[in-house]
Amino acid sequence: MVPKYVDINSIEELNANKEKFGGRIVGIERGSGMATYTDSVLLAYDLDYRQLNSSMIAMASELQKAIDEERWIVVTAWQPHWLFGRYDVKFLEDPKKIYGDTEHIETFVRDDFERDYPEVYRYFQHAFFEEDVLSELLTRMEASKNEKETAREWVEENQELLDAWWGAQTQKASN
Repeated sequence: MVPKYVDINSIEELNANKEKFGGRIVGIERGSGMATYTDSVLLAYDLDYRQLNSSMIAMASELQKAIDEERWIVVTAWQPHWLFGRYDVKFLEDPKKIYGDTEHIETFVRDDFERDYPEVYRYFQHAFFEEDVLSELLTRMEASKNEKETAREWVEENQELLDAWWGAQTQKASN
């Protein structure tokens, strides 16, 4: 991921811009899936870069500093994430699909959950966040000093969305 002011759009363009990026990709914790995939990207695209691994917070701090100074930076990131609600950033295209294709979130429950909580089970079958809505919520939660209050406010502000989820599950249950 890079700030939107960076005028490249693909991982394939990184080597040609090595000097602008300082030959480094700022990553997260070594051993994480993202760090492992980034190691594979370095090899697959024959990138003359090194991955600097640290914490998620350190990576976000480096991103913030670079944006404040309008420097070029490339970091490892994923969706959904609060970074997308806070910063004007974009993913670089990955033509070789090393990072995979479309991301999705799934809900998992124990085997007898539907029997014990049928309404809640059907509710989660219809719960769906658009990327921008989820990024905004994650951004608010990350910046919150009182997450419970922030969540309550978000629910109040997004009652129409939640009602639609309940309405869909109620409608399905009555059919």
